[in-house]
Amino acid sequence: MYVIFLIFITNVMFTQDIVKTNHKQTNNYFSFRHYDSDKYYIAWMNPRSFISRAYIKHNFDLKSALLYRNSDSEVTWNFNSITAVIEGRIATEFYLIRTPKFAIGVGAAFEVPLVTRKKLELTESKLTILNLYSIIGQVAAFIDVYLPYEMKLRIIPFFHESVHIADGYVGDPEDFSFISYEFMALELYSKLKSVTLYTGIEITFHASAQSERLLRTRLHFGADFRHPIWKDTISVIMGLNIAALYDEKNIRFPETSGWHPAVNFGIGIEFDRVIISFKVSHQRGFESVTYQTMQNSLGMEITILF
Repeated sequence: MYVIFLIFITNVMFTQDIVKTNHKQTNNYFSFRHYDSDKYYIAWMNPRSFISRAYIKHNFDLKSALLYRNSDSEVTWNFNSITAVIEGRIATEFYLIRTPKFAIGVGAAFEVPLVTRKKLELTESKLTILNLYSIIGQVAAFIDVYLPYEMKLRIIPFFHESVHIADGYVGDPEDFSFISYEFMALELYSKLKSVTLYTGIEITFHASAQSERLLRTRLHFGADFRHPIWKDTISVIMGLNIAALYDEKNIRFPETSGWHPAVNFGIGIEFDRVIISFKVSHQRGFESVTYQTMQNSLGMEITILF
C-alpha cells in the first residue's frame, strides 16, 4: 500500500494543474490544491497539515526519550554516533468537488522519522546509515465551507492515524506495538491581509483496544505571516502553532497521561510552492515511539505544497 501511495504522490508532483483556478470563480471536480489561493489556508506549522516536509533537526532530548522507552537500549542505539534526526513526510489533498461555496475532499500522508548516524568500520571509513524508528500513516475526509471575509471552515468527520513501530526500531527489536485511533475535527481560518489566523479542535471517537496511546483531545491555534519580496511568488514567511493535547490513556507509560503542550515555530523564504525555513519545536515526539516525553528540537525544514 505504501509503495502505491509513493508512486501516486510522485506522479502528482509532476502533473499539477497547469491552469491555476481560484475556487471562488468556478466549479472544479477531481482536482488538487490551487496554490495561489490555498497557500493562505495551510496552517504551515501545524503538524497535522497535509504538507510534504523534510525536517532535518537536532533533537536535544532524543537520547532521554528513547531510554525512557527502553532503559536497556543505550548500547544498541550507540547515541554518540547519531548526527541528526530526519522527519520525512509526503502528503497532499485531493478535492472530489469544489464550488464557490464549499468543497469535499480527502487528505493523505505517509511519514517516516529516521535517525542518521556515522560509524567507523574496520577500514576506519565513515559510513552514514539510517535507523527507522516508526512508520506513520494518516488519511482524512473533509468538507471546506468558504465564508465571507476570506474565512474558511474545515469540517473533518473522519481522520485516521496509525503509528507502526517496525522491526527497524533498533533500540528494541522486540517492540512491535502500535498506535491507532480515529478522531473528528473542526478548523477555522481567517485571512487578514498578510496574516492568516487559525484555530481548531480534535476529539477522538474510536481507538483500537491494542493502541498503546489514546490521544483524546487536541486544541490548537496559530498564525502564518507573509511579507512579499517579489509579487506573490517569493515571500518571507513566519509561522507559529501552539497546542494543548490530552492523553487519556498510555498503556505502556500510564504516568505520562494528561495534558501537555506543543509549540512549533518557523521562519523562512517561500519560493512558489517550496518553503526553506529554520524551525524550532517543543513537544513530545508528536506521533512516534517517543510520544511520552517532551523534546526540544531545532533545524532546517523544506516544505513542498502540492
